[in-house]
Amino acid sequence: MNYGYKRYWKIKILKFNDGDSGIAIRSDVTNPYKFRFRLENINCPELRSYYGQQAKLFAEKWVGGYNCTFATNGYKDYYGRYLGDIYLNRKSLISALRRHGYGR
Repeated sequence: MNYGYKRYWKIKILKFNDGDSGIAIRSDVTNPYKFRFRLENINCPELRSYYGQQAKLFAEKWVGGYNCTFATNGYKDYYGRYLGDIYLNRKSLISALRRHGYGR
């Protein structure tokens, strides 16, 4: 899985705030820690709209309860969230959201 990312972290999703951001726990280190993330290069509808709620539910079902891989360059956005993509069985959450019409 080399999509231009430099770091691959084993994570478990704790919560999605909306379709493209949330909180996860990094599990591949000696002292696991929580961090906030945002999916890079995708924009899902806001949570107040019907499609925003559907995007959040889709993302939760897609990765819910599974150990995933978070691919990142280590960059953070203005709000301190790590930017990257989530992979489950070598499939990208960003691609799945776009394919089902929940992001652009």
